[in-house]
Amino acid sequence: MSEQRSRANRLLSYFSLVLLIVATPGVGMDRDQPSNVIALYCPRDLAQHEELCQSMAAMLKRRSPTSVIRTAHDDVDLAVHAGEMRVELMVDAITESSISAHLEWQVSDKEAVQIGPQIEFTVMDTTIRPALFDQFAEGLAVGTPEFLEILP
Repeated sequence: MSEQRSRANRLLSYFSLVLLIVATPGVGMDRDQPSNVIALYCPRDLAQHEELCQSMAAMLKRRSPTSVIRTAHDDVDLAVHAGEMRVELMVDAITESSISAHLEWQVSDKEAVQIGPQIEFTVMDTTIRPALFDQFAEGLAVGTPEFLEILP
């Protein structure tokens, strides 16, 4: 009876260890697959820069769901690390009824910076406000197909 109990305890310990290995993040098969990191730089000099940056980060996450999005507002915070992609939102002009911007990106620190086309988002019956930033971010992505092609 005690031999059966001892065997059952060993079997339970074995299954517990297997379950622990499978359920632990970073352990098991996924450990060897590196995370894609997109470093997003957003300008700080806009009145609603946080909301605009959040919309850009959300668009990147929708377009590259397996990537980790890291945001920053100055170059010191956004040094490109090996294996990271750097994306900059460059706001060219902003008024009460429009925002014009383009994307600049660098796939790695060894490649040249790519510059996307200037995209203008204009509203007629309202003012530019944070509720419209998601649409703007999506329009900026769609208007820059060469950027979408290289997203991880």
